Amino acid sequence: MSTARRTFLILASASPRRRAILRSAGVRFRVDPSRVDEGSREKDPRRLVVALARRKALEVSRRHPELPVLGADTIVVCAGELLGKPRDLKDAARMITLQSGRWQRVYTGTALVVGRRVFTDLAVTKVKARRLDAGRLRRLSGKHMDKAGAYAVQDDHDPLVEKIVGDRDNVVGLPMRSVRRLLARAAAARRNSEAALPRPMARARRAR
Repeated sequence: MSTARRTFLILASASPRRRAILRSAGVRFRVDPSRVDEGSREKDPRRLVVALARRKALEVSRRHPELPVLGADTIVVCAGELLGKPRDLKDAARMITLQSGRWQRVYTGTALVVGRRVFTDLAVTKVKARRLDAGRLRRLSGKHMDKAGAYAVQDDHDPLVEKIVGDRDNVVGLPMRSVRRLLARAAAARRNSEAALPRPMARARRAR
């Protein structure tokens, strides 16, 4: 059985797409959305998403110190602009118009807090958006309000997306490759920690 399927964790997100991805991977989890302020002056998308994922996971871990906590943050970069969730319909329409016919990158930072340790990972996926006419752009903007960059790739045949190069789960909202890497690193760190202890102490820790 994989590490992911053996793990029970807290998901620090209310995203239905992230919940669906974890369920399909067989991960057992409970949801407790983070309450952190997601504002940041960081302009580098790689550092930004990892920092926000870490902040979310740490905030929720204070309420669940005995369990692993998974946080995630996604942002889209198109034409040099960082696109988070749209503020309103007008902003969603602006984002979709900006992306129309262009390549862009989707960045997702993930963070896993286990006890006092924090493990982080980053996924980057390239996406080509279709070139859409004005009428279709207006119709799409209302469907994509709660998605970073106004994407809805989990919808079958999403008309906004023409091509994906890389991890599709990342564009949907949670790259399972990153999650599996985090769980494997946490498990390895635990084994190394136990290996460094005298044998009676290591056995006592495993029995807890």
